[in-house]
Amino acid sequence: MNLFVLTAMNDKKPFFLIIIKTFQNYHIYEGLSTLTNISRYDLPDPDSYKDFFRVNPLWDFPALSSTCSFFKGCPLHKLDIAIAYDLPEILGKFRRQREAISTVKSQQASSKN
Repeated sequence: MNLFVLTAMNDKKPFFLIIIKTFQNYHIYEGLSTLTNISRYDLPDPDSYKDFFRVNPLWDFPALSSTCSFFKGCPLHKLDIAIAYDLPEILGKFRRQREAISTVKSQQASSKN
């Protein structure tokens, strides 16, 4: 059956079942691995995805836009900001504190001698 016909009929289930069974025809896995911060070693085995989507139907997942609100924004955007800005800042502060502590310890050790 043609995928265009399936999507035009508004019945999502057969469309996604075909994608899940023959995911390699759609190069989804290869597409994910071409993204800038994703290595192929970061991705689980394709069979894990097939098992997951057999148990958790893809058509039951809400769209990410449904998690966004006018006042609170989108959680995915907040996560991107946290990874891009907040996490490096926290790690930088931790590194500076660790260096300061090691400097103080080395000064104390040298003053005792």
